[in-house]
Amino acid sequence: MYTYEESVNWMQSQAEYAELVKLSYLDVDNLIAAQRFAYSDEFTEVKNTLQLSDSSKKFKILDLDCGNGIASFAFTSIGHDVVAVDPDNSEDVGLRATERLSSVVQI
Repeated sequence: MYTYEESVNWMQSQAEYAELVKLSYLDVDNLIAAQRFAYSDEFTEVKNTLQLSDSSKKFKILDLDCGNGIASFAFTSIGHDVVAVDPDNSEDVGLRATERLSSVVQI
């Protein structure tokens, strides 16, 4: 049996899955994935659903099961305080991936 991180790493190494990796925001460089997600239609819909698009109010957001940190990055980049939590401490798809992003924005 493989871990989630091992499965993602394998998928990243397979050329035929390159588009799926990109669409899933599972790039080897999670900063590139996080930046792409922050400007994506998906995150725009999240902001609209949560009514954050026109809000100048700063929220405290708890990102449970934060994975590689793309949502934490996106919320932080628009000015919200985020606490990211994940039981997976792995380097590529877990909390340590999110910690790498915190060198760019305060997560």
